[in-house]
Amino acid sequence: MARVARKRLRNFLRYLPQVLSSEDPQAVHRTRVSSRRVEEDIATLFKKPYPKKARRLRKTLKRIRRDLGGWRNCDVVLALLEKKRRRLRGESLRAAWSLAERYVGDERRREIDRARRKVDQQDFPGLAARLEKLLTDEADDIAPLTDAIATAQEQWRASLSVAEKSRADDDLHAFRIATKKLRYRLELGRALGLDSAPLLKRLKHLQRILGHWHDREMFDHMTAEAIARPKVLLRRATAARAVLRELEKDGRRQAAAVEESFRVAREIRQTDRGE
Repeated sequence: MARVARKRLRNFLRYLPQVLSSEDPQAVHRTRVSSRRVEEDIATLFKKPYPKKARRLRKTLKRIRRDLGGWRNCDVVLALLEKKRRRLRGESLRAAWSLAERYVGDERRREIDRARRKVDQQDFPGLAARLEKLLTDEADDIAPLTDAIATAQEQWRASLSVAEKSRADDDLHAFRIATKKLRYRLELGRALGLDSAPLLKRLKHLQRILGHWHDREMFDHMTAEAIARPKVLLRRATAARAVLRELEKDGRRQAAAVEESFRVAREIRQTDRGE
């Protein structure tokens, strides 16, 4: 298992420096995804309470991912805004959405500068050495993996139940994260020969639904921030009203996406339990 984890670690260490030299959205996305995979590998290799070194490294990985989160959100929102603008026919509507695009573009610039200052503070050689040493000390033993997957499944079911009851954004976000964690642990199992293909395929589908929901939430939030500025409301009221009407429609689509995610999740839960 440590052998597979080290391979995933090398991916993370290859992507991380790219965010300092490139503004490629894929570099940011890959760095964040690979950091979560390595974090789950560490959580799988070590039982709770984690050793001090494992806790510190997991905290570092979370910090890097959080530092890049605002940048990633801006990339996603700008891509959705560009797609929205291309589909619009009226010049007035295009101008309305351009207001949001400029605002998010400015936010992206600030997020890139902030993220790079944070990431540049990391000791890359030291971080790489600590991660390699931590994983090298562990044998290629899959015994802890089945327990880790079972734990992730329990957490996933619990987060699903909470999200179904509340429909609150925070609980939906927690459910989305639980889905990622379970998927990444199952992927580690697949790499080691465990038969997880059917469940993994369904979880990927669910993660796509939840990912699109989250992206649209960021889109709606940042667009609302853009048009809520006093200068926009006072000088571009017509444009602001047009955007608000679109956001109202989007709210209904988001509610439908949430229900679709629960439908898929219930099917996964029933199949996984053999109901």
